[in-house]
Amino acid sequence: AIMVNGKLSRVDGPALIGLLKSMPASEIKNLEVFNNPPSKYESNGSGGMINITTKSYDANGQGGSLSLTGGYGKGEKTGASSNLHFQKRKIALYGSYSFNRNRSPEEWGLESEFDNPQSQKRVQAKSFRKPVTISHNYMFGAEYDLFKNTSLGGSLSGYSSKWDMLAMDQVTRNS
Repeated sequence: AIMVNGKLSRVDGPALIGLLKSMPASEIKNLEVFNNPPSKYESNGSGGMINITTKSYDANGQGGSLSLTGGYGKGEKTGASSNLHFQKRKIALYGSYSFNRNRSPEEWGLESEFDNPQSQKRVQAKSFRKPVTISHNYMFGAEYDLFKNTSLGGSLSGYSSKWDMLAMDQVTRNS
């Protein structure tokens, strides 16, 4: 389980990576890791919990960040992330979005021989693959301060990942 400023976010592993990528390190004040979460968090963090505390600024205002990434390994890797926040008096709105694309071409081969008393057979297979993974991660939320120490809020988060591959296979059979 992960919390940002003490507020629980329900995200899976890849979405957590996207969330962390969209958060500039300069905005993080403190990072707490709970191996055994306190009871007030129920059983949400049975495998542990992380609380990310961000730096606080003036209560009223707006801001955000945008980052672009790019690289090349066996194939190109690109990404973008942004986060925005707005607060005026008792109302706060916030959101983040990240996009990642990873193309990693690969080759593999297989060679087998079958001994048969009547004939010997040999099979060779080669595969040239071009997989592409595209993922989107988003989170939007709002909060309203009811009283001095009480607020009401909600958030919507989602994660989408698509893996697609083009493969060219070559199979040779010798009898």
